[in-house]
Amino acid sequence: MTLRRLPGALDPGNGIARIVTLGGAALATLVFCACFSIRTEHEWRLFPDLLSYASGVEPHTNPKKTSDFLWTKTRAAIDLPLILAGNARIGIVLSSPAGPRRVLFSMDGAVTADAVIVDSIPTTIDFDATAVHRRRLGLSLDVTRMNARARGVRAHVLQLRRGSGWLLPSFSVVIAYAATLLLLVVVLGRMGFGLRSAWAATALLICLPASILAGADPLAAAHLCLRFLIWIPPVVFAVMNVFMIVARRSSFEPPRREVVRWTTALFMAALVLRGGWLLHPGHYHKDEPIHEQMPRIAMENGVLDLWRNIEAHQARHLLGETNVAGGLTVIRYPPTFYTLALVPSFAQRALGRDADFGHWNKLLAAIMSAAQILPILAVACRLGAWPFVMVFCGVLEVFSPVEIHELSCVALSATMGKLSDLILLSYLICRGGNPSRTITSALMLLCLMSYVGSWINIAVVCGLYMLVAAIDRQARAGVPRLAVAGVLAVVAACLLFYGDLWWRVFTVHLKAGYGAEGIGARWSALAYPSRWLWGEIAPYYSPAHFLVWLCGLSLTIRRPLAGASRAFWLSWNMALIALPALQCLGGRALEYFRSAHLTMALMSLCGGIVLSSVREARRSRRALALGLLAILLSLQIIRIVRMVPPFFIDLDAMLLPAWPF
Repeated sequence: MTLRRLPGALDPGNGIARIVTLGGAALATLVFCACFSIRTEHEWRLFPDLLSYASGVEPHTNPKKTSDFLWTKTRAAIDLPLILAGNARIGIVLSSPAGPRRVLFSMDGAVTADAVIVDSIPTTIDFDATAVHRRRLGLSLDVTRMNARARGVRAHVLQLRRGSGWLLPSFSVVIAYAATLLLLVVVLGRMGFGLRSAWAATALLICLPASILAGADPLAAAHLCLRFLIWIPPVVFAVMNVFMIVARRSSFEPPRREVVRWTTALFMAALVLRGGWLLHPGHYHKDEPIHEQMPRIAMENGVLDLWRNIEAHQARHLLGETNVAGGLTVIRYPPTFYTLALVPSFAQRALGRDADFGHWNKLLAAIMSAAQILPILAVACRLGAWPFVMVFCGVLEVFSPVEIHELSCVALSATMGKLSDLILLSYLICRGGNPSRTITSALMLLCLMSYVGSWINIAVVCGLYMLVAAIDRQARAGVPRLAVAGVLAVVAACLLFYGDLWWRVFTVHLKAGYGAEGIGARWSALAYPSRWLWGEIAPYYSPAHFLVWLCGLSLTIRRPLAGASRAFWLSWNMALIALPALQCLGGRALEYFRSAHLTMALMSLCGGIVLSSVREARRSRRALALGLLAILLSLQIIRIVRMVPPFFIDLDAMLLPAWPF
């Protein structure tokens, strides 16, 4: 059921299926290549992600920890994965803040331009690149210092104005794109897709976005083909097989073929959107160099050194600063994410190549962010939702602007922590009053060792569950088992990593935070629920989200949930109010815990519950519910679109854009 092909799936051994698959891949690749030549003018900012195509350059970092250009001292070369056939003009924007520099530009070994860069004002050097047939788009810079003070030349932007001819992807890009399509069709066949449905999913989720991106930004399309798309088939195959094994072991019957197909398609859609967003060459955040240092330290000094001295490494590289005078300098982060991201870096080093820590950090974060949709879909099925409702829950979660924003701000440990929390909650809700004590304790330990904010999330949800169990007799039987599992997980986490961290948080950190702001001010803030509730939640949810949540929560009472399952579901919903209240009470001392992010999935689930009630509703109520859900989905998509220009994120662009009401 898991590793075997599902009944009715595509058979790769069939001759007709082979012909159709190869022909479809060839046709899609030709369309993809043709889209590269749609536009004639391009302008690419030289972000650090393009270092893989350059030599002799380094990313520049200014005091604000932002970086939007590369710099070189002597010689540099840029070799993009694009082929230029025909005549064109190339321009490059350079500056030399420390003194004049003379720069020689050459292509294919022949000098094409000679210029002197005088000062820090960016200067555009434009020269003719008419050419040679089928030439790789590349450029060499030979920098000569004009005086003793000149240190280097900064390269900001590369421009291309093409005349007649073509702009095509390189041979490696074409091979990577075609291989991705072929492998993905085979993987979808293993997941229960037929020939038509497999190609429909591939065309909609891979071919269409890739072709549109190739027409708008050829360099980004080529970059993503080489660095991201080729990983989609193995990731989908591995993650979905693990999910199906867990789903089969956790329920009395295997998941239906229709559910497996929709789950696979939704996971792949989330992976394409979030991975393409995070790994886009135009995306850069000020904290990326900081996160790259953690796996590099583990590579050089060993993994044990990273775990033992994580606070010292965080303080040295400014990771997790608290900004509370008199409190803890940093909040200790468990380096579980960096340890997992180190595995492919070791493999890359074993093959004799330089480890690309930043790339593996981003790729693993995108996979974990996309995998968050799987426990949400499991809870949607447990709530009794028919397949279309499960699909709608998944679509709302795929287009969640808050998740996209979290990835944009490279909250890597928070992404893994939220995935662990969702797995734990989905397990407790789906198993109801019969969870395994061992599995529950192991999942709690995984949450605590993934992200420090999971301590608050689990404490609040479990505390609310005991409060609900005090009222609901059917849920009381699960309290002792949950308490024992929680105590075991907390003791193990403190012995393995945390030690006396929480003692210092309560005795030093919170005390210092209250001393700066005044404990009376924090408690008096709770007297105005409209202020703190709106201040903590408004950046994440619109009024339409709250309306859908209230409707879904009221309809949950009539859902087929009883006992512990209903208690856990109600506790999760109550945490939507309790977590912001705790965040308001803690003030600046708890600003790094990101506790409110646990409740984001509730909006998608409640939207599915509202949609499931449409079948029994009257025509007027049905139109009202469908209109509300359509507005909700439209608001989320519009908010994501407003986050696109620009991809570059600095200190002044870390907030979510306002909701378009």
